[in-house]
Amino acid sequence: STLGKIWAEAGHTVIYGSRTPNEERVLTLVTETGHGATATTQEAAAMQGEIVLIPVPPMAIPEVIAALGDLTGKIVVDPTNSWAFDGGYPVSPRDPRHSLAEEVQALAPGAIVVKAFNTLNYRIMEDPSRAGGAVTVPIAGNDAAAKERVAHLVNDVGLKPLDVGPLVAARYLEEMLRLSLGFRALNPGIAFEYYLRIRPN
Repeated sequence: STLGKIWAEAGHTVIYGSRTPNEERVLTLVTETGHGATATTQEAAAMQGEIVLIPVPPMAIPEVIAALGDLTGKIVVDPTNSWAFDGGYPVSPRDPRHSLAEEVQALAPGAIVVKAFNTLNYRIMEDPSRAGGAVTVPIAGNDAAAKERVAHLVNDVGLKPLDVGPLVAARYLEEMLRLSLGFRALNPGIAFEYYLRIRPN
């Protein structure tokens, strides 16, 4: 909902996909978003859109991908993360040699999956100035043109896109989120955001 509102204001056509598109909370979100935003079923939204964002809990990924229908040729942006706490510190509950983004790609082999927006807090998306400086959104994927389109969406949010490589790099991006969560767990009341500065070798 945070990104939908921002992108609608930036001039993008936003279609919310929901299992219950006529539910009051969904209709309220559409009204709050404005700028011609609409809501429909998950499959209809995916069919109409060129870029599909799947901001869902990781355990819901298989069900949601199935509900979206044929994603062949669609850019699917995966901002998901997973973690479990071990002694109060977040760790991966999965084999770290595999990422959620790679799971999405396996479930939707015809889609063009891009990992992005998983390394920062939604409050920074709402207001990047809260970070006190530039914030990087690392982007991973196997298709350069798709990553470029996602980079434009990052710019629209007021953040700094950085292409970090193929989809396999999503494994490291998901660890970046767990690192920042761990810092917050050990340092109540403070947090950090990522700014990755490019330099010559």
